[in-house]
Amino acid sequence: MFCSKANEVLQYATEDHAKPLWEKIKFNFTGQAEDRKIDAGNELHNLRLCEKEKISNYIARARGVATKCASLGLDVTERELAFYVVRGLTGKYAKIREILKTQREKSIDDLLETLREEETLQNNVGMPTEVSNPDLAFTAVKRQRQKRVCYFCRKPNHVMKDCFIRKRIEAQKKPRFYDSSRKIKDLEAFVLSSEVQETSTKHVWILDSGASAHMVKERIWFENFVSSTGDVFLAGKDSKLKSYGIGNVKAINVYKGSDIKIENVIYVPDLRYNLISLTTLMSKGFKCVSKVDSMLIIDKHGNVVRKAFKRHNRLEIDLKPLNEYNVECRKS
Repeated sequence: MFCSKANEVLQYATEDHAKPLWEKIKFNFTGQAEDRKIDAGNELHNLRLCEKEKISNYIARARGVATKCASLGLDVTERELAFYVVRGLTGKYAKIREILKTQREKSIDDLLETLREEETLQNNVGMPTEVSNPDLAFTAVKRQRQKRVCYFCRKPNHVMKDCFIRKRIEAQKKPRFYDSSRKIKDLEAFVLSSEVQETSTKHVWILDSGASAHMVKERIWFENFVSSTGDVFLAGKDSKLKSYGIGNVKAINVYKGSDIKIENVIYVPDLRYNLISLTTLMSKGFKCVSKVDSMLIIDKHGNVVRKAFKRHNRLEIDLKPLNEYNVECRKS
């Protein structure tokens, strides 16, 4: 070590004047700082979750790399850090990684809580949990003095997968089958009737607890629109759909005639139904209260802003595109 230090000193010994000496020192050390800056940027870019690494340690390591980058003059925003953290998820977190890619608004703290809950669920089960369980992608448990809070009903001491309110709603969505003693033609008539009803759902929006964002299948709904392409993953479905943009929807209540604005709606033409994301509503501060034949959507001030009716074993809201409504008014 002393030999290397001596060599570093000797390389400056040939300089007789202060200015050339300072320029040489500045050049050498500036080059080293640039190298460290490049190395730190590469470390962040190549961030990956190690095998058997705990989520808390992984997030702490990511924050440490971001701090190192900042100290070297390479600023990393929280959104960028969240992007690299999600991209670095591997192994048993690969499926939830694909869903989290559609939730870019999540902060590092939100990611930490969601991934901790996923880690706990997987450790309890002893094997990777399938994405067909919608609890995984959209659980954001807030801990206070080690108490778990359900993301669905906001009540303590249980998590979303065990929530009795959610299970009751899911049970009501399950189809009821005819008794085996019924004639086959009755069953065929029932199926045909259901298909006719489903094809007439142009203005129906489904309140979905498994959707990561609000989604619509027709461009006519948008008040403003930004084109972009991407993939959308639906919880409970082993497939992905193509999205072609995002914007704000302006609609009108079919029955009451009141306007409604839905922000950040993704355009997905291959959707079977328009979807309103229950978890997105709850993240915005809305509460959903289940009634016998409906569900009330309540804002932060306790006002009922929308009502979803239980029909066809699902929660439906009837809306009409404002553009289409204005055309009909002019014709009349």
